[in-house]
Amino acid sequence: MPTEITSVSIMGGSELDFSQAVFTSQQVTIRVFCLFGGDNIYVPENVNVVSRAFCILGGNTIDLPPVIHRRQVPTIV
Repeated sequence: MPTEITSVSIMGGSELDFSQAVFTSQQVTIRVFCLFGGDNIYVPENVNVVSRAFCILGGNTIDLPPVIHRRQVPTIV
């Protein structure tokens, strides 16, 4: 898995599924730009997730169980 991923969706959407990903670094950064559409990002349970979303005329939903930040697992930003 690369350390940085960029996704651009215009008048549509995308799905990023990391449920079977093999992480080679402790942090992966995903940059998503979506205009008039929506993106779904699926992550496995054994990672930390940090969201820095900024939405105009839209929103986001983060559906994760409460997790205490763990140092020994990968982090998706």
